[in-house]
Amino acid sequence: MTAMYVSRGLLSAFALSLTLLGPALGSALAEEPPVSGVVELYTSQGCKACPAADSALAEFAKRPDLLALAFHVDYWDYLGWRDTMASPDNTLRQKLYGKRFGARSMYTPQAIVNGRAQFNGAKAQEIENALGAQTRNGEAPNVAITTKRMGDSLMIEVADGNLPEGHKAHLMLVGFDGAIVVPVKTGDNEGQTLSYVNAVKSMRPIGVWKGPAMHVELPWVSIEDSMGAAVILQVMGKDKVPGPILGAAVVTRPDRPHTAD
Repeated sequence: MTAMYVSRGLLSAFALSLTLLGPALGSALAEEPPVSGVVELYTSQGCKACPAADSALAEFAKRPDLLALAFHVDYWDYLGWRDTMASPDNTLRQKLYGKRFGARSMYTPQAIVNGRAQFNGAKAQEIENALGAQTRNGEAPNVAITTKRMGDSLMIEVADGNLPEGHKAHLMLVGFDGAIVVPVKTGDNEGQTLSYVNAVKSMRPIGVWKGPAMHVELPWVSIEDSMGAAVILQVMGKDKVPGPILGAAVVTRPDRPHTAD
C-alpha cells in the first residue's frame, strides 16, 4: 500500500511539473475555424456612399468562416478629410484589381469576393450570393492553411494543391486593426461618427507557393503591432495583378487574442 501511495504521489508531481512547464515550452493560438471566403472592401472615410458598405462588412466580420478586411484608400482625401487609416498600398492593390476586371476607373465602396468577382460593397445580399455560388462551384478558398505559435515563432503550413501550369501564388501576411470609431470633422461625411472594423494596416509577401506543401516560419514579433492577423494565398498574374484567392487562415482576431496555454 505504501509503495502504491508513493507511486501515485510521484505521478501527480510529474504531471504538475508538466503543467507548469507548458507555457515555457510554447504558446498556442485560439483555434480558428477554416476560412471559406474572403471579402475585401475598398472604402474611405471621405466617401459619402461608404458607411452602408462599412456596416455590411462589419456583419460579415462576425462570421467565423469568413475573413472580412477593409482596405482604406487615399484618393478621396482631396475632398478635405484625410482618412486616418488610408494607405497608398491599399490604393495600389485596388488599382491592380482594376486591371484584372478591366475597370476604366476606381470607385468606392468596392467589394472583392475571393479575388474573383467585384460588387458594390453596400449590396450585402449580392456579396452573400457570390460567396455561396463560388462555394458550390468549387471556387472558394480550398488550399488548407494552418497556423501555430511555437515560442517566439509563428509556424505556417500550406497544404499541397492544384495550381494552373505557369502560375504562382503569393503567401501574404496581413495585419489589421479591430473596431475603430472615427469622428469625421470635414469632407462629405462631416459631423458623422463612423465605425470601422478590420482595417488593414499592412500586407506583405512571405513566400511563393507552386503547388507542393510549404512551411514558413516567422518571428512572432512580426504580427504584434496588429490587433488581428491573417494569411492569404493568392494567385499573382503579370505585373502583380491579384487573381483568385486559393486559401486563407486567421492567425488572431481582434475579439479573439492569442493566449498562452
